Amino acid sequence: MPSNNTDIVESIDNRFANLVIDIDRVYRLLGRPPIGNVAYEDSEQSNARRELLHVEKVAIKNKIVDARSEANFTDKVSDELHRSLVRAVARQIDNSDYVFNELLGLDDNVVGLLDNLFIRATSISKIEGFVTDIPWLKRDVLALVNSPAYKRVDNYGRTIKVESIRTALSYFGVENLHLILPMLILRFTLPQITDPYPRIKQKLWMYSHGVANSCKVIAERRGAKPAFAFTLGALSELGGNAVTKLYFKSFDQLHRSMLESTQRNKNRETHAALLKIKPSIDSLIAVQRQYANGLTADIFEHMALKRVPIAGPMRALVDRSGEFPEMVETLQQARRYAKVRLLNKHRLIDAKESKNYLKVETFPDNSLNLLKEMALFELKLHFEQ
Repeated sequence: MPSNNTDIVESIDNRFANLVIDIDRVYRLLGRPPIGNVAYEDSEQSNARRELLHVEKVAIKNKIVDARSEANFTDKVSDELHRSLVRAVARQIDNSDYVFNELLGLDDNVVGLLDNLFIRATSISKIEGFVTDIPWLKRDVLALVNSPAYKRVDNYGRTIKVESIRTALSYFGVENLHLILPMLILRFTLPQITDPYPRIKQKLWMYSHGVANSCKVIAERRGAKPAFAFTLGALSELGGNAVTKLYFKSFDQLHRSMLESTQRNKNRETHAALLKIKPSIDSLIAVQRQYANGLTADIFEHMALKRVPIAGPMRALVDRSGEFPEMVETLQQARRYAKVRLLNKHRLIDAKESKNYLKVETFPDNSLNLLKEMALFELKLHFEQ
């Protein structure tokens, strides 16, 4: 068990990092069997083993020795692949144009949209022009307004389908668009292909909601601008999304290249080992911790937003410069709280651990009570009655 606050923080941060990738890994870290698993000693396989003849037991023992030797070789090949993988990730994240345009799929229209979204006298028509020039965003706004949560009906109870982007934007209104558009931009950048860990996208989406919503509440309690804080919280995960995308993309490329090379050279042992290797959770967590925040700061600086002051706080967080303390603390506290809530949702943290983990930060008065009552992983919009 963790012995002090530093140990508790490290333990819970590690627990959360593993939860994002593979919840079964967390169960193993905590010494619990995954849900639905039958303990080995109670299984039919175990009962059958007890009845094996002596000759069969000797054969199995020899197989175990062979398996260990094979596993050691596979581990060696895996280590070589993952070392190359980490180097490949490190090389490519230095290219901001590639990360922003190719890896995340964003462009200057997104920058223009965010800057115009936060003009004091902005209007739906001004926002509409930018959204129209971003096809995927136009599609997602229309999908959202026509979703069950926001659909409208006429006097006869028939669903009114919204097909005009101006109508959709007007329905939500500028204040709600301050929340909707940053989250849709973030969602567009989520990694889509993360085999064999398909739930990464879902967990990152929930966590991003949690961070953004927490930032908004904490900023309000500090008397800061909640819309800017919400945007910082939502988009602070851009670097993490980029690192995750790049990790799995690079793994596929390197893995395929090594398989082709061993096949050409008829190196059957290495080829067989490669077929067993999958992306390493430890390696992915390591590159996330090493590069995600710094890459987010690079992305923000590349965007060069004029009216959305998020680049300075993100760089200050990475460099620990002490600048922009209010926004930096807001983001740190929001992340910490969102982790606790997501772990708690999966019953992977207890009340004492939560309290010790959160007390490392000095949250504004009553902010934790407000956050506790909030549906943290949902977008909370406000409509005039």
